Amino acid sequence: MAWRHYFEERTEGAVEYYPDDERVEVTLTVPVTETFDKSVSTTSDGPSAIENEEAFETNETGVSAPAPDFRIESEIDDCATGNCSDLSSEAADDTLEAGRYYENGDVTLDDTTYDTSGGDIDIVVNGSLEFSHGGGGPGIENHHITGDGNVTFYVNGDVEIDGNTGVNSDGDANDLIVMVHSDASEVAAASGTPQFTGLIYAPGTDFVINGGGACGRTGGGPGCDGNIVGSIVAESADGGGNGKVVYDDSIDITLEFASASSITYLHVSENRVNVTES
Repeated sequence: MAWRHYFEERTEGAVEYYPDDERVEVTLTVPVTETFDKSVSTTSDGPSAIENEEAFETNETGVSAPAPDFRIESEIDDCATGNCSDLSSEAADDTLEAGRYYENGDVTLDDTTYDTSGGDIDIVVNGSLEFSHGGGGPGIENHHITGDGNVTFYVNGDVEIDGNTGVNSDGDANDLIVMVHSDASEVAAASGTPQFTGLIYAPGTDFVINGGGACGRTGGGPGCDGNIVGSIVAESADGGGNGKVVYDDSIDITLEFASASSITYLHVSENRVNVTES
């Protein structure tokens, strides 16, 4: 056990001790803390990093934003062992309560209430995620968060917000986080009037908004506060289709997670112990 305690004190990451094999396995990770202060930030740089720049209230390019892949994969592995409720079954009642939910494949969520009065909600999707709605025009909040907790999505695939779909559009940007794996091709706000309030963290994935029109809490017009309100981190961003992405200066989200990373510096020390018979 002494070796295990030694590594736990000296390294970040997971430590597993196998006494029968006289072996200690250490997973080296990099602690990540991310904060957000722009409507869109891209990890790529250059003239093609942000297309149709006028769609984004504030922006920056070439940022360093570690991928959430390790965290998403860990969530999937844990849920796959049966530690999470089945998402499709539970969402069939149109309400999700505090807890963890898992979908092993693509999923479409229609009008849903996320009740966090009993605690946070974590939704893990090993596939693509589509936010949709059961009817109605723009300005309706189809995905509604209640309570004082947060809703976090961990998605191992593309994310799409359908046209005329309101996702937390009447809520607080701090209440909703969508993390997207770098293997995903795209995060898209579709044509029509998509509305989303929260954080989209997809530093290895392209973001596209090709829908505009009435949007946000004010219902459009000159006072429109944005089809997307909050903050986006993506590999690149395209704001075509008259869409509008606005930073919410009340956003106070800090992401802290371990990210698998290549080793850039490794310190190795050798401690020799000589044991002699007294």
